[in-house]
Amino acid sequence: IGISGFTGTFGVLLEEVDGFEFTSFHKPIITAFLIGCALGFVTSATLLFGVLNASAKTLLVCFAADPYEFHKHHPGLSQDLRDAWSHQVWEPAA
Repeated sequence: IGISGFTGTFGVLLEEVDGFEFTSFHKPIITAFLIGCALGFVTSATLLFGVLNASAKTLLVCFAADPYEFHKHHPGLSQDLRDAWSHQVWEPAA
């Protein structure tokens, strides 16, 4: 939300200082702010979810590559992954 507010403010500054017009609506400042907010929100959400997705994949790769070493350094996460794996894969479906 903070990033979208910052990019919305940047859009307003860009329109006011540079004279760049985003639209021909009657309220160009509000339109510039809303366009900046939308762009900032989409960009930050995409980057944030990309980082979270990559970290989850990294965790699974570390667990699969060397489960004993992973358990040695992260016993809580290792046990959670082992429990989830045993319940979802090894137990027969009811």
